[in-house]
Amino acid sequence: DTKRNRSAQIKRKTDEYTLSVAFIILFFCGLRVGELLALTINDIDLANNTIKISKTYKRFQGKDLISPPKTLKSRRTISIPTIVKNSLTDYLNKNPVQNNNDRIFQTISYNSLQRAIHSEAKLIGIKNIRVHDLRHSCISMLANAGCDINQIREYMGHSKISMTLDTYTHLYPDRFDEITSKINKISESLTFDSARDKPDV
Repeated sequence: DTKRNRSAQIKRKTDEYTLSVAFIILFFCGLRVGELLALTINDIDLANNTIKISKTYKRFQGKDLISPPKTLKSRRTISIPTIVKNSLTDYLNKNPVQNNNDRIFQTISYNSLQRAIHSEAKLIGIKNIRVHDLRHSCISMLANAGCDINQIREYMGHSKISMTLDTYTHLYPDRFDEITSKINKISESLTFDSARDKPDV
């Protein structure tokens, strides 16, 4: 019943397997939706575990448009984790393309991705999110794993580090409490004579 209910709610032509592979890439690689949908075989190097992001896709007035990425920093080549490599390998074996310049995710769109998220959220009773929020989740995952903020900025293709920081601190404002706690521990370990050490004015 649950499976039948899910299929009825999603109401899409795209199969769930293709969507699952797309979601794995979006979450673990932090790609923008347009970057994901623009990927071709030429962008994927499974031998060296990399994906090249050099363009973006959108559907406009019934036409497929491929254009340069959002900013110069958006042009990047990222290393991919094993889960993404394995998912892409399996997907491409099952869905071979005739031309290396053809998009590998031609059967899905932003709307089908968003409908899938909405349907699953409704089905299991959690708050609905945007597809783009998976990119934010990737940032927070990398930051909490201890990755350097500049590395995260490069990985995500942000033009300014403030964009990376704004996203992360918005999701995890309590990280500042952790900083304050550490400062308190440092200050508590310091002992000094307030009169003797009073600075000159």
